[in-house]
Amino acid sequence: MRHKARELVLFADLKKELDKAFEAADSYRQAIIGGHINDLYEAEDVFNPVLDSQDASNLNNYIDRVKKDCGLSVGRPETEATPEATPEAKPELSPIPDTLSLFEEFCTHKVKTGKWKGDRAARNKMEYRKPLKAFVELTQLEDVRKATKQDARDFKEHLLEEYTNSTPSNYFNRVAALFSWILQERDYIEYSVFKQVGGLSGYETKAMSPVSTEDTRKILEIVRPEYRDIFKLYYYTGLRSNEPFVNMEWVEVSGNKCLKITNSKTKAGNRTIPLHYSIERLYGLNVKAIAVNKEKLNGELKLFTERHIRLYSFRHGITDRLRVIENCPDGLRYAITGHAQEGTTDQHYGDGWAAQIGRMKKVIDQLPEL
Repeated sequence: MRHKARELVLFADLKKELDKAFEAADSYRQAIIGGHINDLYEAEDVFNPVLDSQDASNLNNYIDRVKKDCGLSVGRPETEATPEATPEAKPELSPIPDTLSLFEEFCTHKVKTGKWKGDRAARNKMEYRKPLKAFVELTQLEDVRKATKQDARDFKEHLLEEYTNSTPSNYFNRVAALFSWILQERDYIEYSVFKQVGGLSGYETKAMSPVSTEDTRKILEIVRPEYRDIFKLYYYTGLRSNEPFVNMEWVEVSGNKCLKITNSKTKAGNRTIPLHYSIERLYGLNVKAIAVNKEKLNGELKLFTERHIRLYSFRHGITDRLRVIENCPDGLRYAITGHAQEGTTDQHYGDGWAAQIGRMKKVIDQLPEL
C-alpha cells in the first residue's frame, strides 16, 4: 500500500496556520482566509495522491498561493513525490461504471467517510454535478479510462469561455477531485489527466475580465489593420475563441445577414447570430484565411498592455453589454451567446425562428458602434 502521510501532513499544517492567522486577522483578511479554509477539503481531493515531481510541484504552488493570499510567509522544504509500486499490466478494457455512475459512488463515499455531512452533503452533490455534466457533454466521455489530457485542456478552455471570477477554477477542481478519487479508490485509471494538465493559472484567470467598448476601441488602434475586422466580429457576436476557424458559416434569414455556428460541442452552441448594422459589410469574411488560428489573434492582443486579455474576454464583454439593454430578456441573450437554457429546444427553421432572428437583430443593433 502506498504511503500517503507526507501530503496529508502538509494539508494539516496548512490548516493550522490558516486557523491561527484567522484568529489574529481583521474582518477583511478573515474573509479571505475563511474562504481558503473552506476550500481545503476540496483541494486535498485534487492534489492527493502525489505520485511524481509534477504533482509535488503543483501541490507546492497551491500552498504558496494560499499563504500569499492570506499574508503568510512562503517557503518550506519541497514536497517529495511518494513512491509508487510498478503498476500491474492491465487486461483488455472490460465494462466499468460510466462517468456519472462513478460520480454517484464518489458522493456516497464522501458521506460515508464523513467528508460531507448533513445538509452540506446534498449541496456538495449539486455543486459537483453541474461541472461534471458540462465536462461529459463537452467530451462525450462515458469511460474514464479513455480520458485524455486534451479533454482536460478543452474543458479548461470551455470554462474560461463561459464563466468568470472563481467559477472556472472551482468547476475544474471539482471534476479533478472526482478523477483523483477514482485514481485512489478504484483500479480504473493509472493517473489523472487533470493533475497532468494542472489547474487554472493566475495568467489565465486574469483574462476573464470583460473587454469593454473603450478597451476595444484602443485595441483596434494598435493591432495590425488586417485583424481589425475580426476583432469587431468577436466584439459584436460573442463568438467562442475557436468558432470562426472551425464551424462558422454565413447565412441570410429574412434579409438579415447572419453568421451560423454548426457542429458545436454543446447543443446550445449551435446558433445563428445576426450582424450588427456597422459590420454587415463583413458578411462572407474568411477569418481563417486572414488569421490562420486563434493563437495568432491572442498573440496580437498582447499589444494591449493595460491588462492581460484573450479572445474569450470579448465573449464576457458582450454578456455585460446585453444585460444593460432593456428589451433584451435572458432568453435572447442566451440565444446570442449560445448558453444552455432550461426547457427550450433549438429550432433553426420556420416563421417563429425567423421572428426570433429579427428580435435578436434589434437588440444587437443597440450595441454601441465602435
